[in-house]
Amino acid sequence: MKKTLLTLAALTLGTFAIAQEHICGTPLQRERLIQMDPTFLAREAALDEELRQLILNNTVQRGDDYVITIPVVFHIQHLKGAENISDDRIILAMQNLNEDFNAQNNDLGDVIPVFQDIIGNTRVEFKLATKDRYGNCTNGINRVQSVQTFLGCETSKEMQWPRAQYLNIWVAINACGAGGYVIPPGGTEGFAQFLDGIMVRTDATGVMNPQSRHTISHEMGHMFSLQHTWGQTNVPNVECGDDGVLDTPITRGSATGTCDTTLNVCNKPSLADEAFDFAGVTTGSGTTDPTPVPVLVDTTDASVFATFSPFNAVGVSANSTVNGEFAFSNWDLGATGGDTAFDQLTGAINTGKYYELTITPEPGNRATFQSITFSMNRNETGIRTFAVRSSASNFNTNIPLTFTPPIDPLLSLQTGNVVFYTLDTDVQRNGITAVIPSTGHTSVNQPITFRFYGWNAEDGDGSFAIDNVVINGAVGRIENVQNIMDYSSCPKMFTMGQSDRMRALLNTTSAERSNLWTEQNLIETGVYPGTEVSCGPEADFYAVVGNSLTTPQIPFNPLTCTGTQVRFVDNSSRAFATEWNWVFDGGTPGTSTEKNPTVTYDTPGWKRVTLTASNAHGSSTMVNDYSVMISSAGDAWQGGGFYEGYEHGSTTLWPMQQDNHHRNHTEWQTYNGPGAVGNGCAMLNSGDRNPLNLMNPDNVQDIDDLYSPTLGLQGTSNLHLSFFYSYSTQTTIITEATESLEVYSSTDCGRTWQLRANINGAELITNGSAPGPGIWVLRSIPLPQSVLSPTTRFRFRFTSSAYSNNLYLDEIKVSGPVGIEETAGNSMLSLFPNPTNDRFQLQAEGMETMPTEVIIMDLRGAMVFSNVFAPTGGQGLELDGRALGLADGMYTLMVRNEAGTGAAKLIMSR
Repeated sequence: MKKTLLTLAALTLGTFAIAQEHICGTPLQRERLIQMDPTFLAREAALDEELRQLILNNTVQRGDDYVITIPVVFHIQHLKGAENISDDRIILAMQNLNEDFNAQNNDLGDVIPVFQDIIGNTRVEFKLATKDRYGNCTNGINRVQSVQTFLGCETSKEMQWPRAQYLNIWVAINACGAGGYVIPPGGTEGFAQFLDGIMVRTDATGVMNPQSRHTISHEMGHMFSLQHTWGQTNVPNVECGDDGVLDTPITRGSATGTCDTTLNVCNKPSLADEAFDFAGVTTGSGTTDPTPVPVLVDTTDASVFATFSPFNAVGVSANSTVNGEFAFSNWDLGATGGDTAFDQLTGAINTGKYYELTITPEPGNRATFQSITFSMNRNETGIRTFAVRSSASNFNTNIPLTFTPPIDPLLSLQTGNVVFYTLDTDVQRNGITAVIPSTGHTSVNQPITFRFYGWNAEDGDGSFAIDNVVINGAVGRIENVQNIMDYSSCPKMFTMGQSDRMRALLNTTSAERSNLWTEQNLIETGVYPGTEVSCGPEADFYAVVGNSLTTPQIPFNPLTCTGTQVRFVDNSSRAFATEWNWVFDGGTPGTSTEKNPTVTYDTPGWKRVTLTASNAHGSSTMVNDYSVMISSAGDAWQGGGFYEGYEHGSTTLWPMQQDNHHRNHTEWQTYNGPGAVGNGCAMLNSGDRNPLNLMNPDNVQDIDDLYSPTLGLQGTSNLHLSFFYSYSTQTTIITEATESLEVYSSTDCGRTWQLRANINGAELITNGSAPGPGIWVLRSIPLPQSVLSPTTRFRFRFTSSAYSNNLYLDEIKVSGPVGIEETAGNSMLSLFPNPTNDRFQLQAEGMETMPTEVIIMDLRGAMVFSNVFAPTGGQGLELDGRALGLADGMYTLMVRNEAGTGAAKLIMSR
């Protein structure tokens, strides 16, 4: 089991860097399942077949009037910032969800007409549970202070309520790089059942912008077996695909955030597949071509894309003059025998005489026309000019024509796209093309008619013949980009077919979905009518400084100066509070009845705050003596020279003021073993593991802070913050050591922070993988003048990885410059250059006159080199790392002689 969890952690951490767009991460989870579980695809196929049979056997009927009710619990993962969204946001999210699943959302009227008749009503109602898994009263909202809000991946799904009873929704700042995701049905077997549920981003929960308001509904569709409209892929707008639902057209999907309701790029048969050869025309067949008209049919389901009318002749002779061609006479006159110049013609176009063809896309389809190719002929007294027009211009504009070959001695193109037959001959001309303009002829969903006009005949028997007419273009279904399972910026609807599939899924045992809406479970979760539980709220609150209510924050502690505003946030649980009574000892105001009041304090120290939260069913009270720490210049440690060496046991000058943001077993504490100097140091037990935490036993992404007192550094200059650190990792692969130690400064008592140093990876590791405080490294950070204020504080923040170990700090000082980084008590040792790609110089105190032992260890603590060198006589010692067999990486180099022992990091790098 541990190996599986580590694999999940590695996957989710790698995904964290994905650009946070409103995309869906469910296909990524499916791909992971395919790779990790060889039985997943078989289970998925079996479920698909089961759903198909349920729908085929009418187990799911659209006429069903019963509503399926699903109990829901929201887990809000937060760190006391804006990500701890309000109860009102959750209620709005539930409203959006229920509207989408019951065809009640107010933007359904904007669905384009072709899809209005297939809008689906799933008839599923979601209700916040009123009983928790132990039968206690709840409002269906579980607020959890957790650093996992930064990650939001599968191993972040903490404190799941039983998935057979509740549909779990987690809300976090990040959703593993996506807008939201689920594990698809069939993938939540074994341990994965504890990961079953929706993870969704904070900014996509309980909002009303057109795209994000449907995010939870999109993921709920996946929970109930729907695919994206383009099928099983996470790459929309690339390849056309099918989602297995009959009434959702084949689509390639929308690029994220786009909306094109005219889109029909998939499954578009060519109109050119159907040609008009007039094989049925005779000299007695009348003015309508009796040849069977072509029908453009979808070969997958026999549905019709478009219909063609037969060619019709209007205003001309009663019958064709030739069998097998559309060749009528009685055209308007205007030419005489032997005319060879266009300006010799006297006739004009008669818009009442023409051949016409109409193409009608079936409802739900759109056609695009590019050109018409045809053959043309005349008899010896036939028309000398012709043109082509369409209904798109109300038959007022001639369509451009070209010829094949381009230079034809018998045809010339005149002004206005009129074709002149230059010679008085009856030779047939092939390869005439009418180039259809895009305007009015692209994405057409209405009937469109093309007409062929002829004029300037020599006499009434003169004919105009056309043959082998081909319409070049395509017709295809309009794609349902307004579908909630698309990525468009205009999702609005499910289809009837999708609704049938979701109801079918809820009738299966897959992922225990069918148990969710049994009457017994609805009673046990308190959503069955008459079994709802009501109770008073359980009071809870926290203090917020800065702008944390409006902007998601990195973790913070409620620290601020006198005279600044502190916002107190109601975080009550169990039931929705309707009344709040606050008491602020030493605050202004001293009391309040607001939900989230703002208070100022004029005196320093920890502040006691009392909240009584109430509703019609009861109340409770919470008292916190340490709700916020107020500092001032008057109570600050004055001047430079601040020092904390942890030699005082429990009475250190620097009290252990810290914040364990995950509220877990790791925390800063005093360590009474060897420090950098003497006994005693600060220790963070980040190397401890909690096997009872099945979701995150290795403490990945944990964050712990250690704070300094407020320091009065005004009037000083040229100060440094210095400290010793000692750290080892639990991996021998340096790229896996992603933990970090960050150092921050604040000039407003800890209200806001600025990063001063980030020590991570190889730089943080001083002991390889050896446990305990061993080699100590001194870090000195110069402090700019802007930091030297009357109310300066410092913060040490450690962020863990899966391979973290205990971190030790000692000899924390604010003083004058302490020189370059060096090992504790080991100024005797220096390496240059470092990093090095080959040779390096070693200098150590006493080595000029004393034999000196040199030891090199790798990250595992294994010795890779050891030698005793004779006195150097005042010279340094040059070593060749490559000759010693050192590969790229970090090593610990130690020296020992009668002058003492020293160690330093050596980095080999090309």
